[in-house]
Amino acid sequence: MPDSAYGELLVDQAHADQLQAGYLGLAGLSPVTPAQARMLEDGRTVQAAFELDGPLDQNRLRVACQRLLDRHEILRSCFPEPRLRVVVAGVAVPWRTTYLTTSDRRVQRAELDGVLAGERTRGFDPDRPPLLRAHLLRFSPRRHTLVLSAHRAVADGESLPSVFAEVFLLYPDDVEISAIEVQES
Repeated sequence: MPDSAYGELLVDQAHADQLQAGYLGLAGLSPVTPAQARMLEDGRTVQAAFELDGPLDQNRLRVACQRLLDRHEILRSCFPEPRLRVVVAGVAVPWRTTYLTTSDRRVQRAELDGVLAGERTRGFDPDRPPLLRAHLLRFSPRRHTLVLSAHRAVADGESLPSVFAEVFLLYPDDVEISAIEVQES
């Protein structure tokens, strides 16, 4: 990779080689925007929770989340240095599934609240891509909630609902979907 200027950022060959060794699948470098710099400082997490009613193929939904990650380089980005954004190809979306057997809606809501709070508390390491993860709660064969969490530097509150709703364009099925919660913390 020859010396390359990215805005105010100059990446020489030695630095590029070091990044290439540290990030398998390195797909791009760019400077951090002023807005991203502010968001990296506060380290906040943004989330969207989607209630899904109907039969659900968990594997297809996971593939749809992966396709979302593959389509948007910002979601595959990380920030190993204060002024540098690194884009990595071939990263897998972190995925968790929680199975609940109770039909009590209050217990289900308490579990969802716990997952939302836990994902916010867990945060993200800005050095390690991706800065997006998914958690599926399965309440019954026909009732689920998908929680998508991202570092605010890659999905702000304005873009979050439309980007995350794209998952369901990638997962066409007979599932009724409603956004139940979108929040920044």
